[in-house]
Order: sequence, then structure tokens, then C-alpha cells
Amino acid sequence: DNATGSKTKPDPMTWTYSTGPGTQCCDTGQEYYCAWGSSVSPCSIADPNSYVGTDGYLHIVAGNPSAGVYTSAALKSQGLFSFMYGRIEARMKLPEPQGMWPAFWLLGNNYATIGWPACGELDVMEHIDGNNPGNAGHDWVQGTIHGTGISNGIQFTAAGFSAADWHTYGMI
Repeated sequence: DNATGSKTKPDPMTWTYSTGPGTQCCDTGQEYYCAWGSSVSPCSIADPNSYVGTDGYLHIVAGNPSAGVYTSAALKSQGLFSFMYGRIEARMKLPEPQGMWPAFWLLGNNYATIGWPACGELDVMEHIDGNNPGNAGHDWVQGTIHGTGISNGIQFTAAGFSAADWHTYGMI
């Protein structure tokens, strides 16, 4: 909830951040991940990449503050929230431009001690390159299970819809 009339910080009891270049943090992308309130260039306090809007939704925004410079946010619940059994889901609208790779995924609590893929990874949703000509103009998302002996993953794919519309993505 956000009744302040302006953008607010995502709940620090639930969310923390991976920060820095994508190659050092979460993927091999060209973006720089910014935390709420960071003024480390190219991040901007005035234009955060993650915030709770006055609509009450969590926004994670990709930016292009200057030529060849890209910013985004990588929120994580590491050390703040975990569960063993149940269902996790999120209702999302996704960006579709070529080059985007929004994802919603989970790592095991023991990631810091045993690493990947032994800790396990559940990709609830990855939407890779929505306008990639190789996709023949169709949106698709993929869920993948990774672990010891399955680092390449076991994949599940859904296609034929607009990821720019609201959809609920989940995993049991």
C-alpha cells in the first residue's frame, strides 16, 4: 500500500537489492542494477528503478539515462523471507521490447554456502526478448527448474499471449 502521493521505497522487511553491473550480480546483461536511494552513477535518487507507486503496485523499471547506459533493479528477499512448501505467485505486466529479460525466480537459502546450481533455482517466469524476430512475433514465457545434475534445467514454456497484459505467474 502507498497512500503518500509519491513513490515510496519497497518494504525493507521483505526486499533488499543486488546492485552493480549485471555481469557481477544477476546475469550477463548490459544494465546496472540500482537500489532504492542510490546516487551511485548511473543510478538516480530522483528517478528510482524500483518503487511502490501511488497505485499500490511494486514497479521495477528499466531506464536508459544516457546513450548506451541502461539501469534497472534486481530485488531479492535473501535473508529476509523464505519458505519450504506452498505456492508463490505474482501478478505482472511485462515489458516487450527487444533486449529485455524480466524474470521472477527463487534460489535456495543455502546459495551463499554451496552455490549454484546445488542450491536449486526455480525460474517461475522468464520473458526473454519479447520482440525477438526469432520468436516469430509471439510472446512466450519460460519456467525452469535447475539443480545438481540439471544445471541446464527442465523447461516449461507458454506462448501465444501478450505479456504486456496482466497475468499471474506462479509455481507450487
